[in-house]
Amino acid sequence: MHMKNQSFHRIKNIKVTGGFLMGVDLSFHDGLNCVIGPRGTGKSSIQEMIRYALDMLQGREGDPIRKRIQSLVENNLNGGRVALGIETKEGLTYTVSRAAGEDPILLDENENPLPATPLLSQMFRADIYSQNQIESIAETPHYQLDLIDKFVEEKLGFIRAQSAETLRKLASNAALISPLLTEKSQLECDLTQLEGVLEKLKSFAKSEGPDAESLNRGHNLKALRDREMRAVDHSKKTLADFRSKLETFIGYYGPQATDHFAQDMIAGPNGQAISALIKGIQGAVQNAEGQIAVAIAHIAKAEEQQSKARQALEQAHAGQEMEFRKQLELQKQNQAQSAERTKYEKQRNDLLFKQRRLKDVIKQIGLHIKEREKLLATLSEDRDRRNEVRSEVASRLNDSLMPHIRVRIDQNADQAAFRAFLESNIRGPVRYFNSVAAAIASTMSPQELGALIRNGDSGNIAKKAGISPQSAFSVLKAFSSPEILMDLETVDMDDSPAIELCDNGVYKNSAELSTGQKCTAILPILMFDSINPLLIDQPEDNLDNRYVYETVVASINQVKTSRQLIFVTHNPNIPVLSDASQVIVMQSDGQTAKPRHIGNVDECRNDIISVLEGGEEAFRLRSERYNGHNE
Repeated sequence: MHMKNQSFHRIKNIKVTGGFLMGVDLSFHDGLNCVIGPRGTGKSSIQEMIRYALDMLQGREGDPIRKRIQSLVENNLNGGRVALGIETKEGLTYTVSRAAGEDPILLDENENPLPATPLLSQMFRADIYSQNQIESIAETPHYQLDLIDKFVEEKLGFIRAQSAETLRKLASNAALISPLLTEKSQLECDLTQLEGVLEKLKSFAKSEGPDAESLNRGHNLKALRDREMRAVDHSKKTLADFRSKLETFIGYYGPQATDHFAQDMIAGPNGQAISALIKGIQGAVQNAEGQIAVAIAHIAKAEEQQSKARQALEQAHAGQEMEFRKQLELQKQNQAQSAERTKYEKQRNDLLFKQRRLKDVIKQIGLHIKEREKLLATLSEDRDRRNEVRSEVASRLNDSLMPHIRVRIDQNADQAAFRAFLESNIRGPVRYFNSVAAAIASTMSPQELGALIRNGDSGNIAKKAGISPQSAFSVLKAFSSPEILMDLETVDMDDSPAIELCDNGVYKNSAELSTGQKCTAILPILMFDSINPLLIDQPEDNLDNRYVYETVVASINQVKTSRQLIFVTHNPNIPVLSDASQVIVMQSDGQTAKPRHIGNVDECRNDIISVLEGGEEAFRLRSERYNGHNE
C-alpha cells in the first residue's frame, strides 16, 4: 500500500452518482478549499455528502437533528451513491462508498473491501460543522464536550474501552453478589430458630433419667447419621446440578450459531466462504461438545460411585438404627419423648447445615465485594484520567486563546445521567420526584448517596439535599434493593465544559452570548491545530467583516499549511485574503448542480467578484466610493 510522510488527514476527492449532485466529481487540495456559488447550487450538499459518507452526521445518536439531516441527504441522493477518497496522515489511501440508506463500505487503494466498522472511525476523522451548528455548540454543553474530545479521540477511545470493560466486569460481579445477598437474608431469617431448638434439646438431655448418658450417646449418634445422609444428599444434588448444566450445552449452541445461514446463501456467490464458515463453526462446536461429554461422563461416574456409597451408608445406618431402637424398647417411658427429641435433632441438623452455608455465603460475598471495590476504584481512575486528558486540551486552548477565550473542564459536573437515574427509581414512591432528584444530584455524588443509603442515614440525605425528612425516607426506601444500589455505584457524572468569551473584561458563558459572540467564542476552537480536515459551512455567518479578517483569515493563514480546510462561503475575504489553494464555483439548472469553474483565487477572480462581491459594477462602485471618501 502506498505510504509517504504526512502530518494530517486529507479528503482527496468526492464523486456523486444520483440525485441533485449527480455527476459531481471534485478533487480537493491540501490547504484551503473554498466552495462558492449562488444559493441553491449544492454547496452545502457537498459538505453533507462528505459527512454522510464518513458516517459523521451532526449531533449525537438519537438527536432529532441527526435523523432529519440523514433523511435530507438520502432524499438528495435519490437512490444514488457517494464515493469519498481519503488519505490518512500515514499516507494510506482508501475510498469510502455509501449508498442511500446503506452503511458505508471501505475500500483499499486496490478496491478491495475492508470492514468499515470500526476501521473507519479508528484511522480517519474529519471535523465537520454545518450552518448554524456553531451556535448549537455554544448553547449545548455536551456538544462542547464533543468538540473538546475531538482533539484527543485516540486517548479517550482507549479510556472509554477500559471503562466499558470495567463496567462489564462490575455487572458480572453484581450478578454474583445479588443472589448471594438474597440467600444470606433467608438463611439469617431461618437461623433465628436455632437458639430455641438448642435450648429444647438441652432440656431433653437433662431429663432422660438414670440411663441419660447412654440415651444421649444414642441420640447423638442418630443425629450424626442424619447429618451424614444430609451431606451425602447435598453432594448428590450438587453433582446432578453440575451434570444438568453441562448437558444444556450439548446440541444447543451449535444450531444457534448456524441457523441464520439460509440455503440461498450457500448457493449464492459467497457460498464457498459461507460453507467454510459453517464447517468451521460446526467443527469447533463438535470438538467442544466432545470435551463436555467427557466431563459429563466423569460426573456420571462420580454419581454412580456416590450412589453405591449411599447404599452402603444406608445399610450401615439401618443396623445402627436397629441397635438404638432396641435400646429405646428397654426404656418404654422414654419412647414418646425420644420421638419428639428426634424431630428437634433433625431441625437442629438442618439449621446447622444452614449455619455452615451462611458462613460460606458471607465469605463469598466478602470476596466479591473486595473485587467490586477494586473494580470501582479502577472505574474512578479511568474517569479521573478522562478528566485529565480533557483538562490538558483546555490548557492548550487557553495558552493559545486567552485572554479573549477561556475554556474550563469541571469534573463530575454533568448531573443529567445521575438525575435521570434518580427519577426512574424514585418516581412513584416520592412526591415531586423531579425536584427531589434535581436537589440530590446537585448536592452529592452517586457514591456519596450510596454510602448514606447503606447506613440508613435519611437524616443526612435530607440535610445535604435540602429536602423534607419524609422525601429522604422515601428515597431511602426506594433504594433499599441491593441491585439498585450496585447500579447507583456505577452511574457516571460526566465532565462539564465551560467556554467563555471575555466581554469588556468580564468572562461570559457562551450560552449567554449574542449570536455573533457565540460564533466568536467557538470558531477559534474549531480552527485550532488538528490532524483532521476541517469543513465548515459559512464560517462567516453572524460575524462582521472586521472579525472575519482579523480572526478567521488570520487563523486560516496560521493552520492551512498543517491542516486541510474545506469551507463553503459567501464572504470574499475568506478565499481572497487567505489565498485559497482552490476555489470551486458551483452552479445549478434547478434540477442538478455541478461545478462551473475550478481554480486558484486568481483564476477564479471574475467568479469571486460576480458571486461574492455582487458583480464587477458593484465592486467598482464601492471601490470608487471608498477611494473618494479617502480623498
